Amino acid sequence: MQQIRENVRAAIMRDNLVKQSNGDEKPLFNAMAIVPENDMWNKVQWLHEIILPQIEKTRGAESKEYKNFLAVRDAVIWAMYILGAYERQALQIGNDRMLIEIWRSKAITFEQELLKYRTAEQLLSDDTMKDYRAAVLQRAISLLDEKPKAGNPSIVTNV
Repeated sequence: MQQIRENVRAAIMRDNLVKQSNGDEKPLFNAMAIVPENDMWNKVQWLHEIILPQIEKTRGAESKEYKNFLAVRDAVIWAMYILGAYERQALQIGNDRMLIEIWRSKAITFEQELLKYRTAEQLLSDDTMKDYRAAVLQRAISLLDEKPKAGNPSIVTNV
């Protein structure tokens, strides 16, 4: 069963490589997504548990070969860490974009609601101003229609 799973995984990986490269020799943009993470971790463990101790026994921990393999191991571990961080960041960006869209739609809804109340306030204000104008006009007409009384200083007769 394991062998079948590995064969299917290898076939999928090969198909993905062919689809991405299109026969070109240009670098792949998301090559990390093609190589299964489990295989990478297996290789790192193999390098750490088998290869590095053998090189350390035969050539020593100060040899150039040992240091190179140690650097390769560390680079792969850092690549896996960076890949995980990238995936988390991409997920966070996706969540943030979704929240922005939700807040944008809420803001539009609130703005429309506010516009309704502003319109109602303007209509009420306009009606109040019309009533106020009519009252002032009526008062002015009533003052003009009043007959001036002697000694009434509120109405000016010299114009």
